[in-house]
Amino acid sequence: MKWHALSDDQKVAFDKAKQTEVSQWLGAAAVKRVFGPVPKDRLVKMRWVLTYKESGAAKGRIVLIGYQDPDLASLTTAAPTMSRRTRQLALQFSSVKGWRTLKADVKAAFLQGTASEQQRNLFAIPVPELASALGCQPGEAVQVLKSCYGLVNAPSSWFLCIKETLASLSFVQSKTDPCLWFFQKQVNDSEAVTLGYICSHVDDFLISGDEQSEEWMNALQSFYDRFKWSPWECNTYTHCGIRIREETDFSFSLDHSSFLENLEQIDFKGRPDHELITEEERTQLRGVLGALQWRSHQSTPMLAAKLGQLQSDITKATVSTLI
Repeated sequence: MKWHALSDDQKVAFDKAKQTEVSQWLGAAAVKRVFGPVPKDRLVKMRWVLTYKESGAAKGRIVLIGYQDPDLASLTTAAPTMSRRTRQLALQFSSVKGWRTLKADVKAAFLQGTASEQQRNLFAIPVPELASALGCQPGEAVQVLKSCYGLVNAPSSWFLCIKETLASLSFVQSKTDPCLWFFQKQVNDSEAVTLGYICSHVDDFLISGDEQSEEWMNALQSFYDRFKWSPWECNTYTHCGIRIREETDFSFSLDHSSFLENLEQIDFKGRPDHELITEEERTQLRGVLGALQWRSHQSTPMLAAKLGQLQSDITKATVSTLI
C-alpha cells in the first residue's frame, strides 16, 4: 500500500493503525532507546507495511529489513507449521469426542516472544512514529530486543516460545507433528487419557478439549493468560484461509471458496482450439494451476486427478486446455 496513493480518509485510518502498532511495540518492550554511537555493521532499517485486514480495517505493521541482518547466514530460520493432515485429524478427534473447537489468534505474536535478540547487539533506525514515541532524536538508533517482524529467525523464535510455554503447562508434544500438543491426565502408570489439544500454525491456533474437565480448563486459562489475543472464535471461523463451520452434530464443514475469489482468469484471444498457447498464456496457466493445487491440497482432493492431468499438459498446452 503506497502512502501517496491513499485518500484522506484512508490516511486517517492508517494513521490510527500505525499508532496501534507503535503501542504494541512499546507494550512488548520490543526495542529500547540507545544513547551514543552504535556499530554501523550491526545496524538495520525499519519500514511500514500497510495492508487491510480481512474485515476491511486498516492495518499497519513495523517490519525490520531482514536481509540487512549482519547474522543472516548463521541464524536458525526453520519453523514448522501445522500440516493439513494434522488439522483434519484434530477436527475428527473433536467430532468423535463431541468437543467444541476454538480458533485463537495472538496479537502481534512475534513481539510477545522472549527477548531472544538482546544478546545479539542488533540495532535499527526506527520509523518516525516509533522514534517519536521513544523520544529518539533524528538518526538515533534503538536496540532490538525481540524477534520482530522481518527478521528471518522470527518464526523460529516464536515457535520455540510456544513450545516452551506449552511444556511449562504440562502439554505433551506430538511425535508425528511438532505443531500439535496434547494435554493428558495420567490414569495409571501405563495409561493416560487426553483431555484436550492445541494445534499451532505460527500465531493461529486450533484448540479443543473437554470443557467439563477442571484440569483442562485450568491449563487453557493459563495458556490464555500468557499472551494477548484477538477475541477467540467458535462455531464458524477462518483458519489459514479456510472457513471452518462446526455443525450441531459436531461434524465440520470446510469452505475454501473465498480463496478462489482472488484468482484471475487467463486472458487469451479466441482462436482454433488446436493452436498452441503463447508463452505469456503458459505463464498464466502455471499460476492458476499452482493456486488450484493449493486448494486441492487443503480442501478439495477430488480435484487432484484433473489438476494433475492439466499440469502434465502445460508444456504442450493448446487453446483447448485454457477453455
